[in-house]
Amino acid sequence: MLFVAAGLAGCAGGFKVLSPKQISEHSYLLQPGDQLEISVWGQTQINHKTTLGEDGLLLFPGLEELPASGRSPEEIEKEIQAQLMRKYLPAEVPEGETPSASSQRLVSPAELHDFVYRLLPGDTLSISVWNHAELNKEATLREDGTFPFPLIGEVRAAGQSIREVERQIAQQLNKDYIVDPAVTATFAKTNFTVLGQVARPGAYPTDGTLDLLAALSLAGGVTPGNFSEIELIRPVGRENWIVRLEQDQVFEGKQPNLRVFPHDTIHVKTNTNNSEGFQVSVLLTGAKFTAIGEVGSPGQYPVEGPLDLLTAVSQAGGVTKFGSSRIEIIRQRGNERWIIRADIDRILKGKQPNVRIHPHDLLNVKRRFI
Repeated sequence: MLFVAAGLAGCAGGFKVLSPKQISEHSYLLQPGDQLEISVWGQTQINHKTTLGEDGLLLFPGLEELPASGRSPEEIEKEIQAQLMRKYLPAEVPEGETPSASSQRLVSPAELHDFVYRLLPGDTLSISVWNHAELNKEATLREDGTFPFPLIGEVRAAGQSIREVERQIAQQLNKDYIVDPAVTATFAKTNFTVLGQVARPGAYPTDGTLDLLAALSLAGGVTPGNFSEIELIRPVGRENWIVRLEQDQVFEGKQPNLRVFPHDTIHVKTNTNNSEGFQVSVLLTGAKFTAIGEVGSPGQYPVEGPLDLLTAVSQAGGVTKFGSSRIEIIRQRGNERWIIRADIDRILKGKQPNVRIHPHDLLNVKRRFI
């Protein structure tokens, strides 16, 4: 390992050499392979652990894909918070009016009463043909809106209802293979989300037959308190349709007990929820730095929260009797590779700022000249 570090330091032409002062304000930038633990205060059931893939995208339940590679955890916290606010705490808008900036439309319960769900790419169906178990399968709609089915080939499903897909498959099978087949399709691996003042906020499966009260029951029911409003938020095309219901009136049967479809969000609100917002925390987990050279115990060590250079060297067993106070920190920063040259003695004397250690940093404690 010492040889590797020496080789890296010797190739400074391929690196950007910086002083501790020049990097003192830089935050860590995420990269593929980083493990993240994302927490939303008060909404423990939607807390999420994820690993950044090679594409650098972060997936959080119910939200859009978020480019995360090359951005700091603080930036990701703000972006997730903003998306949650846009989706679950919509601004007040007149009924029937579509605000151009937010792509939201407030609709009446009657408009959703006879709503027919149209399938989207990514939806998964469980399809069965009565008395033909060999044809039973789960099928996920591809990006082009199709999925393969035995005997008949491609089925075009995006934009159609489940009943229309059933009829399409039955008609194709009836042509050449099975007389009057009985085809049944239901949703599989599809979720709706419950947020706000319920016992167990989170994502729950739905086959498209659940109603609002049953959905709230799955989430443990509404918690005791001063809650007056339930919002059902439904993505329709490029818009989010929002219907607002009075909790008591739904429970008493005075307002419709609407069906809950895949991708719906139910938000049980307090009178002050619009001003509360969401508090998001993004924590890097499993992150390590590497210490080599003249330290007591070369190897990898965890980066758990803020970690400075002096503490990191101490974790690695301190500087050996052959080590100098000079340390090189080798860091990948986006498309650049940096060498940060620090001096422990100068840091201790207050003549140089202590360096914050980032995940994946390589610390090389140099050998002193005798």
